[in-house]
Amino acid sequence: MYLMGKLKSKGLDKSRSRYGERKRTRYAYTFDDREVCRDVFLLTHDIGESYLKYLLKHMNTNGIAPRKHGNCNRRPKNAFSFEEISNIVQYLKNYARLHGLTQAAPPNRHDSELQILLPSCESKQKVKVFGICMEGKGKQYNYLVDEDKGILKDCADTKGPNATISMFDHAIECYGLNEAKYGIHCDNCPGENKNQYMTGYLA
Repeated sequence: MYLMGKLKSKGLDKSRSRYGERKRTRYAYTFDDREVCRDVFLLTHDIGESYLKYLLKHMNTNGIAPRKHGNCNRRPKNAFSFEEISNIVQYLKNYARLHGLTQAAPPNRHDSELQILLPSCESKQKVKVFGICMEGKGKQYNYLVDEDKGILKDCADTKGPNATISMFDHAIECYGLNEAKYGIHCDNCPGENKNQYMTGYLA
């Protein structure tokens, strides 16, 4: 909806041109209130050529309206049958009955249903991943952090500025090629506000 509204607001939607009735609608592609070429518009909005064509076709046919998925009101081709779903549910029930550990008492007195837990040998361990991709070498290095490990004493801060900068510095020192200049692209998460610390480290 955002892209459709942006294209519509900047579109040169004229019913007639100097040669007669206009058959195709012209659109002005903009970024940060500046007119750009089509390729730059695709790059800055992280969309492909086919997706943009599909949006323009939808706008010309239906105007600015939410698009409906192709599987709307019909069964997807890759959907499981009822028999397959029943087999999966039965398998999970049988597995829980054979390997599950029933608690001695319900955890909630208002809940009369017993909880069944898997033994520790069947419970998978949680691992946090921090990846650094070095395009010059064509490799990506992933740092695996155990669920009980962290920078701080309470095993927290595995994705905070201290941990992130430490792993980044280790990757540059151990796996870098002693480059004089680096081009860095980092994603940003609202819960991981570390931009000012990373900027200070790079400075």
